[in-house]
Amino acid sequence: MRKDLVVGVLLALLPAGSASAERVALSNGDVLEAVRVERTEDGWLIEHAVLGTLELAADAVVLDETPATLSVPDVAAEPSEAADTGLFGSGWLVDFDRAFSLGLSGASGNSRNKDFTAGLDLDFENELRRWNFDGRFFYSESDGSGTKNQAYADLTRDWLLPSETHFYFAHLRWDLDQFEDWDHRGSLGGGVGWDLVTREGFKLRARTGGAVTRTFGGTDDDTDLELLLRVETEWQPTPHQTIAAYNTIYPSVTDTGEFRNLSGVTWKIALADAEGLALQLGLENEYESDVAPGIERNDLQYNASLVVDF
Repeated sequence: MRKDLVVGVLLALLPAGSASAERVALSNGDVLEAVRVERTEDGWLIEHAVLGTLELAADAVVLDETPATLSVPDVAAEPSEAADTGLFGSGWLVDFDRAFSLGLSGASGNSRNKDFTAGLDLDFENELRRWNFDGRFFYSESDGSGTKNQAYADLTRDWLLPSETHFYFAHLRWDLDQFEDWDHRGSLGGGVGWDLVTREGFKLRARTGGAVTRTFGGTDDDTDLELLLRVETEWQPTPHQTIAAYNTIYPSVTDTGEFRNLSGVTWKIALADAEGLALQLGLENEYESDVAPGIERNDLQYNASLVVDF
């Protein structure tokens, strides 16, 4: 009687192996749970807890040309992550990292203050392209009067080149600010960028290019040509913390000597006991060298928000 058939009969009489064993599929349809499996010149060397050492011919084992050992699944292991079906299962924004943030604060008594901030972050990257969307809304009120009503939407699209550190990008940004000398500002630009550092847990990126910026509403109605110089970084000091920062300078080509500067930093801390929830602290500043009388050159804002991944 062939040895693999003898093994099959014995297997039917033996209890199941331990969860740390390896499985070997035999050509007769049986499965042998072994302590150790080794490929030899003539076939396979199998060590079984009860049967001892077995030498099997190569044709007695299924999938002779590929590894014939399969790790026995651990019954205590967590199930594999389900495939992303997009935003709320709609198939839209599949494989994007999606996060919504919300921050509230207020006071009542001698003074009544309200502060509200909301944000949306969308990120996607594969070997050929990278998308980043960052949207924010800020509103503040003191004693019934609004002191801040500001929003922006920032979209960047990168065209990546496999095996290259440089890439090309397009950038679109829209700003709304009720307390500037303009109501709306739109900017469209692009250029070339470099992934300077891409180590695990740390990224450093630089961009250079140009932009056309249009302001309208209020007392400022103007179109400006600008250069675009940007540095951005992301650091994960621990698996539960992410610190991201950026600085963008827009030197004016139309008005030599004038410039804008946007900078910001966020610190995101995952809440260990709540999957998909995090606390985010943010600081952003916008500086304009040329402003109307009564308008501050610096516009600094800070916030603390609860972030929900969805």
